[in-house]
Amino acid sequence: MNDLDRYIFELQKTKLTRFKPEELRELLLKDVSPAKLEAWRNSNWYIPRNHFEKWHACGNDFVLVSEPAEGVPTWKMCDRHFGVGGDGLIFLLPSEVADVRMCIINSDGTEAEMCGNGIRCLGLCMSRKLNRNKVTVETKGGVKELVIDGLDVRVNMGGVTPLWNRLIELPGREYDAFHLSIGNPHCVLLVNDTEEGEVEKYGPLIENSINVFPDRTNVEFLMVKSRRRIRVKVWERGCGRTLGCGTGACAAASVAYDRGHVDDIVTVELDGGEVEVEVGNLPYGDIYLNGMAHYVYSGAIYEEDD
Repeated sequence: MNDLDRYIFELQKTKLTRFKPEELRELLLKDVSPAKLEAWRNSNWYIPRNHFEKWHACGNDFVLVSEPAEGVPTWKMCDRHFGVGGDGLIFLLPSEVADVRMCIINSDGTEAEMCGNGIRCLGLCMSRKLNRNKVTVETKGGVKELVIDGLDVRVNMGGVTPLWNRLIELPGREYDAFHLSIGNPHCVLLVNDTEEGEVEKYGPLIENSINVFPDRTNVEFLMVKSRRRIRVKVWERGCGRTLGCGTGACAAASVAYDRGHVDDIVTVELDGGEVEVEVGNLPYGDIYLNGMAHYVYSGAIYEEDD
């Protein structure tokens, strides 16, 4: 099996869009007790089936649901031409250890381990439904605590795990690259500036370099503007070019701080807005992400009649 075949095989193995809605529902809820399911469906934060809420943080937009829509393929929820449209689909699920369990599906159908902007949207959504300013969210990377103040949502993202720093050589370009994990993989490229189309050209090449990144990777192009401000352009794993990435902002700020370019609190400029990142004691100290989340609209989607 060559690298391309292996990549396609691994992608298809994890691609939840291949499941019909009922199969996906069973997969998401298979470990939830009947009593917990009943309490969840009767709670004030349950979103009825086939209904959704649209949210965004820094233009990174998400479709929030509780269960897969009946009769509607999962891919259609994120499709901007044939469905609702979004960078990801977030499920609000019952949890035994937190207020809510988050499962996020990228627009290409793969599951994401963590999403900084997505969890902030979920946090503000839950804060309004529960009428309190602190919310706990169960993720694949553990339980995260969020504090909400108006539209601002602050989340403890946990620690950063640095993996390596090396030069990456690509056709016509060489990058000083930093590979690290913040619950999901990132490759941060320290650059002076980016040319037109550079992110779209080299982002997918790095994302899908499975010899280097077996699980693929998010890619951030990092430009330092001052001791308190950096600019980041994002190529997001499973989504492509996006207006923002919360974990990517944290990864980029960590690299800039570790290299001595910025202070421990830094504003991150993304295409869709700004967030503030507070860097802990590297390499494993907690990092805090703070920024606004926004409700966009609610709606319902149903299977189209033949």
